[in-house]
Amino acid sequence: MKIRPGDLVDRAAIHAEYGGQTGSRIAPSKTTPNVFLFLDSATEESNGAICGLAEDGAFHMVGEGTSGDHGFRRGNLMLLSHRDDGRPLRLFLKHGSGQFRFMGTFEVDRDLPMYRVDLHEDREPLVVRDAFVFRLRPVGEHAPLPATQLARRAGAHQPRVMLPSVLPPPGDRDMTSVEAEALRLLTDYCRQLSADGHDVATVRIPCGPGTEMLGVPLHDRTTDTVAISPGSASRRAVWAAIGEAMDLQRLTGASNATVILPSEPREDVLALIDHVGLSAAWPNGTEWRVSREPSAAPRLG
Repeated sequence: MKIRPGDLVDRAAIHAEYGGQTGSRIAPSKTTPNVFLFLDSATEESNGAICGLAEDGAFHMVGEGTSGDHGFRRGNLMLLSHRDDGRPLRLFLKHGSGQFRFMGTFEVDRDLPMYRVDLHEDREPLVVRDAFVFRLRPVGEHAPLPATQLARRAGAHQPRVMLPSVLPPPGDRDMTSVEAEALRLLTDYCRQLSADGHDVATVRIPCGPGTEMLGVPLHDRTTDTVAISPGSASRRAVWAAIGEAMDLQRLTGASNATVILPSEPREDVLALIDHVGLSAAWPNGTEWRVSREPSAAPRLG
């Protein structure tokens, strides 16, 4: 290619000379063995999708597909096989209207080409999908890469700061009524535990090999219990909450897990919670009822 890393180019001019789909983030050239990557890092990250240089030294980008789970097809398959196909990746980052800065030539990481995360769909922000994130490494000269704004340090406790037990709304979307109720319940329960002298906190933990972080909305460090809230006592809400609570308990190694509900659950729903080894808590006037007390002593440290 005639351009050098750091050069500003017009995307239309690139396609006029090399071909490729003008509206795709992953656009293979029609006339040369190249794959062009046109990314808008600021917009993608504002929607919750990582697009930038992470602490592991790789440039992370979400794969192709804005609706439904990602699959090993089209652009995603092209990224995974580009080295075997002899098609280098040419990375361009948006600089202005129609303008992109050429960042250089890249290849997918040989040891960990990609990992999978949960992302909201672009058109249906309440729908969560399974998405691919690719890890790119520069080949030769390249322009300075912007650091991602989404990477967070793991394991940092934030005492008495509440987080909703849901994925954060993308962009400027307001919370749903159920999300708001979950946050209210967790906040009230946190206040009760604090008043009783418990050491409570929120914490973010790494999930898998990539940069995805999971938020533990409430960790009662006095009894070593993680707590989440679905914001509803319905069976379907509890089904989802059970999976979330068990996963957070597994990842943190906590001794106990509690599901915070807005009211006393139905007898069969409470039996389900007990069957999987969890407890439930719900407000009862000015107090809180817990279906069963923590079963193990807190961990040391």
